[in-house]
Amino acid sequence: MKYLSNSSENSATPVLRIPKDTQVSETLFYQDATHQALTIVLEPNSSANIIDETVAGEKSVRSIHVQKGAKLHYTHIQRCGEDVTFVEEQMAEVDQDAIFQTVHIGLGARQMTSNIHTKLMQPGAQAKILGVFFGHNHQVFEAHTIQDHEAPNTQSDLLFKSALKDESQSHYEGVIRIPRQAQKSDAFQTNRNLLLSEKAKAKSIPKLEIIADDVRCKHAAAMGTLNAEELFYLQSRGLDGAQAERMVVEGFFEEVLSQIPSDEVRQRLVKNVHERLLEGKLG
Repeated sequence: MKYLSNSSENSATPVLRIPKDTQVSETLFYQDATHQALTIVLEPNSSANIIDETVAGEKSVRSIHVQKGAKLHYTHIQRCGEDVTFVEEQMAEVDQDAIFQTVHIGLGARQMTSNIHTKLMQPGAQAKILGVFFGHNHQVFEAHTIQDHEAPNTQSDLLFKSALKDESQSHYEGVIRIPRQAQKSDAFQTNRNLLLSEKAKAKSIPKLEIIADDVRCKHAAAMGTLNAEELFYLQSRGLDGAQAERMVVEGFFEEVLSQIPSDEVRQRLVKNVHERLLEGKLG
């Protein structure tokens, strides 16, 4: 994994650019002392995996452009201290036949707001938008997403999950927009929430703004508690109650965490989740 850094106090926004026809095989890990603004550009037919981690600061602004035929896998991890109010802004534009996958992990901060706007600009553009938030104590996580299909024959697939302990809360609001010119678009939006205590709260507001008449579009939202049958099955295989609960929660996150293109980072996040689960019995 290659580490990049930006510690400049220059007010100009730093730019991470992958040149045309360049395939970067090594995962790029971005560290920014200011934790504020970054522009990412993948020129035509290039590819890269970028992991961007924030452990301090109050804001992250990311402008992303995936040009024709390029492929970008971008992960943003937020692990700030729980005295922080954090805002994440991401605007991504995806051009013809380009593929963009973005993963958002929220673990820290007292309150986190994620505004994630993905625009499919030209035919053949594809986007996969994933996120997980794990709240405890009085943490609050808000996510606002927009899937903008501005051209025909485009695809987007969104999955956001939250697991909430104690008195933590999550609020998800997502919009799929498909105007008249974006015929034959495919768009999916799913929000799932796992409530681990009686005082945890989750709210989900999916929205569709569709004018085109030849599209495939679905949205779903689900909220639930730990599945008693799953827990019983695991306990019948020798796990105690706490171990069974932790395994179910870790499995709930696996669908998203498995998409992170770094074993080192993925294992560290799984460890962070496991340690938080160990802080006290769920429920």
